[in-house]
Amino acid sequence: LVPVRMYEGLSFGRATDALAGSVLKDLLLLIADQPDGAAVALRILRMRFFADRTGQRKHEPELLEAGRRLARRGPFAKGVNTGDHNLAEVVNACFASADAGPAAAEVMTRLKLAVETRDTDSFRNLNLMKALLKVQPTAVLDALFDGDEKDRQASIRMLSHLPRSLGNPADVVSSDALVDWCNRDCESRYPLAAEIVTCARRADESGPLVWSDQAKALLATAPDPKRVLAVFIKRFRPMSWSGSRGAMRETGRRYEE
Repeated sequence: LVPVRMYEGLSFGRATDALAGSVLKDLLLLIADQPDGAAVALRILRMRFFADRTGQRKHEPELLEAGRRLARRGPFAKGVNTGDHNLAEVVNACFASADAGPAAAEVMTRLKLAVETRDTDSFRNLNLMKALLKVQPTAVLDALFDGDEKDRQASIRMLSHLPRSLGNPADVVSSDALVDWCNRDCESRYPLAAEIVTCARRADESGPLVWSDQAKALLATAPDPKRVLAVFIKRFRPMSWSGSRGAMRETGRRYEE
């Protein structure tokens, strides 16, 4: 009889600290089953994880399982706001183990489908994308770029068509992990990686553009670095400008920079 939003009170004041992991897991899944309950359950779990870290306690296995189940439901329906930061922090806590790759891939696949059907967008899920790529880069990149050319282009847009001020989700993937992923299919993956990484940045606001670590790694390890460089050159072309186009191109600025 109580509106599900009232249960958000359980996220405050360490209200769930005394609950065993198995009990809280069952409660969270019951809450998540209610209309609009997924966001409430994720917030409660996020704050329990915060309390665990503050108290230097290990997260209980039952709560890690609850987090995976909540995230894998993929609550990306139109008009539903689960709280991107809550879901991202749950992913960081629950998907870091070696066996969590398939689950992380499933979450990304569901998110990609929801973006394609316009039930949500990448802007609202930026923190989630960063978390998934950080904890399970190989599995998540596989999920993003598994499919035909149309699917791959959709994933490139999903990662790159974001305001520069928000940061590039692909930047959280280490150079080593990125190169390892590319080497599993050199022919197609090196050019794909060149499409999504930040290829150049400024060391400071007034300084010149310099190659990013990821870009340098791709150029150094690609069997055909000319193909990678060609992608970078294409991305240096400005999408819009005022005044001299040549002056704009000299700065190397672009929306995806």
